Amino acid sequence: MIEQILIVGLLAAFLIVLSNRTGLRGYATAISKGKITDLLQCDFCICFWVNTIIAVTFALCTGDYEYITVPFFSTPFTRILV
Repeated sequence: MIEQILIVGLLAAFLIVLSNRTGLRGYATAISKGKITDLLQCDFCICFWVNTIIAVTFALCTGDYEYITVPFFSTPFTRILV
């Protein structure tokens, strides 16, 4: 379980930092409207949703459904790294 949290957290932090560096997150914030803008500006929210997407993808690919609980534990870790 610890390995899963670290893998998902590190991958999510990498993707968030990459989107910040390339300007993708800023561009998406500029063209979005309503609640999506608030979601993209909130670091904790974006960390949770990126972790959730990665964990669900891993759960579906590996068949290990323990990954579904990982975002609840990896989001604070990702938030520290971002």
